[in-house]
Amino acid sequence: IIPNDIDVSAATNFSWFDYNAVSPVQDQTNHCMSGYVFAAVAAIESQMKMNNMGYKKLSEQEVLDCMPYGCMGGDMESAFNFSSKYLGIAAAKEYPYVGYVKGKCEDAASRRAVVNSTVKQINRGKLSPELIHTAGPVGLDMSVYENFLSYKSGIYSNVSGRALFVHSVLIIGYGWDKNNQLFYIGKNSWVSDVCDILLQFVILFSSYS
Repeated sequence: IIPNDIDVSAATNFSWFDYNAVSPVQDQTNHCMSGYVFAAVAAIESQMKMNNMGYKKLSEQEVLDCMPYGCMGGDMESAFNFSSKYLGIAAAKEYPYVGYVKGKCEDAASRRAVVNSTVKQINRGKLSPELIHTAGPVGLDMSVYENFLSYKSGIYSNVSGRALFVHSVLIIGYGWDKNNQLFYIGKNSWVSDVCDILLQFVILFSSYS
């Protein structure tokens, strides 16, 4: 499924969504700061699709229940490490998402782990079209400013103000605008009353280009 005929040095728009390598956008609910889990699980799901591993929707809830941070926010690396430690993540239909920590990490021994994962950390400034094209969708932490809460469409950028919090998203593609400015395409699983609806968004990361 990995397209080898894309010239990433040229002004070409590219999205893994067009190659059926992006799982559906979801609602994490407004009661749980679980974006880090959704972004990490979505990255693993994309790898399943890209490598023809028999894709199944994975359980964010299992990771959420078994992580020390729960709904208080956390880091994607810990979510990836969970998958590596337990040799996979349960299927979502066997461990469905409820939007809060259920109080215990349920025994997943009776569930078939559907994927294993390895972790590759990307340092600030290393996000690039070449990376997205060769590695697949990438989880990324972004600072959320007030104007992002009212985002509807187009290319989003923020140049001033105080960040409200950090949110994890999945970067699934890239492109160049009419001014030849590089932008990235993101998948955001957020609550349905924020950013209009659950959607793909286009965001300008000038500090990464």
